[in-house]
Amino acid sequence: MAGIDALTERGSIRAVPEEALSRGLAATRWPGRLELLAPAHLDSWTGRLLLDIADNHQGAATVASEILRESRAAERTALVFGTLQYKNVATMLEPLPTDWPVVLTRVGHPNEADPTEMRTVLTSRRELHVRQETADAVRHATELVGPGGLVTVLGAPFLIGRVRELFRLPPG
Repeated sequence: MAGIDALTERGSIRAVPEEALSRGLAATRWPGRLELLAPAHLDSWTGRLLLDIADNHQGAATVASEILRESRAAERTALVFGTLQYKNVATMLEPLPTDWPVVLTRVGHPNEADPTEMRTVLTSRRELHVRQETADAVRHATELVGPGGLVTVLGAPFLIGRVRELFRLPPG
């Protein structure tokens, strides 16, 4: 919106009617950004899957309220998390409940954080699991939440892309 306003003020584009802007924003989709699959199916599991590419503290804090809102509709919630090695893992998960099980995994990038090393940093978490492969991590999370549960996948865009492939979603 700010970009459109700036271009209009400079005379680079004609003013865009507010109704057109509203329609455009309402129709905008960003795969992997608070992307909810409900129902989601993987093997014999059916539940809810929420994906978000929040890969820093600010990103996680921004989407935390929506993740918490979605978790209220599920009996149980688990988090699959993976990021890059230079990220502050401890602060990234601060905005989310510490009693949710967290499955740490790799993201498929040369600079990925090692899940075993992330485990040593996340001392405030009660239930931590490590799965080296993304597909194993997601399947383990589905076992933790059971049918109808919510699996939230949070972290690096590489991780979200792998999970979207696992669920046979079109490329984002």
